[in-house]
Amino acid sequence: MPNNNIWNAGIVHTHNIELIIEIKLKEVVRVLLPNKYIHEERTIVMVGGKLIHLLRNPVTVTQLWDSYRKQQEIQNLPQVPFDLFILTLDFLYIIGVIDFRKGKLRRLTHDQQNI
Repeated sequence: MPNNNIWNAGIVHTHNIELIIEIKLKEVVRVLLPNKYIHEERTIVMVGGKLIHLLRNPVTVTQLWDSYRKQQEIQNLPQVPFDLFILTLDFLYIIGVIDFRKGKLRRLTHDQQNI
């Protein structure tokens, strides 16, 4: 008969991981689209569109972050936190819109995307 303490610890551990994943997914969904609590400029969809526009040429993450922050300042729009910026880059990479090679981000053209 298995040790109940080990078995129970495994169940608790698995439950905790599932709970953490659920919380993180809710955070992502919360910032994906605007709602009455989140300004549209602080959503992945809006930030993503602006980042794609800024990616005319391959740039480093730091260069893109600086360009994005300057653009927001010039347009007098709310600044987004760096973690939302990175989350947006993750999202764009996952959906196949950008690529990261040799330390630089680049926008993929339609024929370069793995559809």
